[in-house]
Amino acid sequence: TNQPTNQPTRHSTHYLEMSDDNDSDNGGYGATFQAEDDCDDDVRDYYDSLTPEVLGSGWFDQRLQTLHQEIDITPGRSFFTAPRRRDAQPSDIPVRHPLRALAWVLAQAPVNSTVRVYCYMLTDPLAIDLLIHHGGDKTVLIILHPENKNKIRLLGFFTDHGNVARRAFRDRLQVRIADTSRYNYTSMHDKSIITDGHCTFGSYNLSCPARYQSWESVYIADSEQSQVARFDQIWVSLAHRSIQTVYPDLSPPSPSRPTSKRARTADPRDS
Repeated sequence: TNQPTNQPTRHSTHYLEMSDDNDSDNGGYGATFQAEDDCDDDVRDYYDSLTPEVLGSGWFDQRLQTLHQEIDITPGRSFFTAPRRRDAQPSDIPVRHPLRALAWVLAQAPVNSTVRVYCYMLTDPLAIDLLIHHGGDKTVLIILHPENKNKIRLLGFFTDHGNVARRAFRDRLQVRIADTSRYNYTSMHDKSIITDGHCTFGSYNLSCPARYQSWESVYIADSEQSQVARFDQIWVSLAHRSIQTVYPDLSPPSPSRPTSKRARTADPRDS
């Protein structure tokens, strides 16, 4: 294949390497899924970089709590990214980056409101952390595409952050898995967040390749009731496809509390 010259890293040019199955969602590995595999080492490096100083304050990486602060939608509501070096830390993410825009939309959502998320890929540890954090004071509903890499990266997040991450994911997020079995080559390809005040749309996945390997965009618009109604209709249709049902190892039941000599009242979450 023809390789661009003067490459800073192998990651920044991955999407310049074209193949015949770039658009494949048929279970084979097209460019999107190969790019996810190429980020495995980057995700490992990110977890290895975390120290006790950056954990806490309601975040698994509390450096994310300022990710939204420089966002201003006055000059424009479009946000873009292009291939570049991997972020060594969250502060390396450019100001007009789509992930910062999504963090801003989540931060603007009122406490106790409902956040609705269509998610094709959920493989970026920073995005997983953002969603779990905002699930602490909001109802976060996620419709997730049934891609095995999503499961692998979520399990990796739980492995590196321990049982507290698994419990936070289980207790703070409601996730249902899209049903793509009805037709061939079907995917839940929508990528948007809907809050009381805003909605986002564009090409940006919640993935590492989207964050720094490819050209992506997000636009912030005012939300409409029709978007809420459409999401809720799909959500209800997936009532039998909760993540606990489809991927039970990702969201197990709450562990039993230690018993004492006296009989205790059962924790309702154990049932």
